[in-house]
Amino acid sequence: MGPEPSLLFLQSERILEHMNILYLHTHDLGRYISPYGYTPQTPNLQRLAREGVLFRNAFCVAPTCSPSRAALLTGRYPHEVGMHGLTNQGWGLRDPAEHLAAHLSAHGMETVLTGVQHVTGASEEELYKLPYDRFIQPIGEAGEITHDQSTEKAIAYLREPHEQPFFLNVGYTLTHHSNWDRSFVLSREELGALDVRNQRPLSHLPDTPRARWEAAMQYRASEYLDLRLGLLFDVLEETGLAEETLVIFTTDHGPGLPGVKTHLNDRGTGVAMIIKGPGGFEGGKVMEGLSSHLDLYPTLCELLGIPPQEGLRGKSLLPWLRGEQERIHEELFHEQGYHGRYLPLRSIRTERYRYTRRLGEGGAYWMDFNADGGEAYRSMQEGGLAHVEMPEEQLFDLLGDPQELQNQVDNPHYAQVLADLRQRLDQHLADSGDPALQDAIPEPPGVPDWAGKKRDAQRIRVQKWYDERCALQQADGQNFPYTLPDGEEDLGGLSF
Repeated sequence: MGPEPSLLFLQSERILEHMNILYLHTHDLGRYISPYGYTPQTPNLQRLAREGVLFRNAFCVAPTCSPSRAALLTGRYPHEVGMHGLTNQGWGLRDPAEHLAAHLSAHGMETVLTGVQHVTGASEEELYKLPYDRFIQPIGEAGEITHDQSTEKAIAYLREPHEQPFFLNVGYTLTHHSNWDRSFVLSREELGALDVRNQRPLSHLPDTPRARWEAAMQYRASEYLDLRLGLLFDVLEETGLAEETLVIFTTDHGPGLPGVKTHLNDRGTGVAMIIKGPGGFEGGKVMEGLSSHLDLYPTLCELLGIPPQEGLRGKSLLPWLRGEQERIHEELFHEQGYHGRYLPLRSIRTERYRYTRRLGEGGAYWMDFNADGGEAYRSMQEGGLAHVEMPEEQLFDLLGDPQELQNQVDNPHYAQVLADLRQRLDQHLADSGDPALQDAIPEPPGVPDWAGKKRDAQRIRVQKWYDERCALQQADGQNFPYTLPDGEEDLGGLSF
């Protein structure tokens, strides 16, 4: 038998004095990887889960890129930090001093960024407003980037001598819908041809050849990401950093598919979250209760023995991990504002129920089923299902309706549940000062100059990867006549 859990935590305290943090995140993954029982074969993430701790019911705060990341890195709700939509629309952090990197740097860690970040603009001027001590990702025209540089830059940093503990933020775009062609091309030699016939789309999508092809591309992107993460894990072992480095892996929200990204349901807000390293994050534990991105900031503060900033909304995972509490959350709150158009939605999610409310009069009553375009969306668009009506209130019993299809708002059997969840959401909105209550969220600041230039360069790059992917799949006898989107709305996926 091994040591008692309490002894493991005492032993880990010696490591925490110089603990490093490797924060790994990717776009639009949801929980669709093998550690959560899904199709993509991701053995390196499986190993991370087997050796660390997997959070089975982890959630983001907002199923849109910039608000989700802002919540995780500030420990606050997006509406509290000014991130009501994408940075591509001009939104930004209210105060960079609230960023986790600023807090860790102030307490002696070297904070380093490589790869995507998406809480400020992509220009040098905007990027350097973030409170990192060091930036090691390339800055330049998107069309010039021909391979995954995030992993290479991170590996080079890990192999450097380190005089102080570090927080290394490594961001990936490989699993974003607009990068699936790129991920296929870059992984073709190592992972081989892609058989698009024997695939299964997400369960709420139609099982058609177009949707199967898109599912195959989604899964391949996840598998390529896993290959790249494996290189980082190997370097941690080679350099002797593994025992003193906390590895955090997560994603911003669910995939850019119809009814997922931008939607306040479990498909949109459910995220992979796997943590391995000092402080008890070991042994292949699976934590079943509710957890949130908001919990990471206070957890790191407790692990490092530093005071948390005022105003953090999450809870440390450590008492739960140590077995001192059966759960840390009775409910979680989610929000959606701008992702292109404005639709102010707020939601409460308990272990059994989800209640969602449409706020204000300034937003649309119809939700665009599209997030990032694609084949499944086009099929639904052609069938007249481009938009879905958004009721003022929705209530789902997740025990019997995990797909969230049967709205129980008008069912008298759920009257008491509905009243309770309404009251709890009301209290949250008041406590957090949510401006959507008064329909007071302003119009987007507007597309900044850097976003327009980046979009033009991105179009060139997307076309390049599309052409290469078509040629390879045609040679493999598996080509699908997918065409590039024409409109600006379909290129909503070009949001780094």
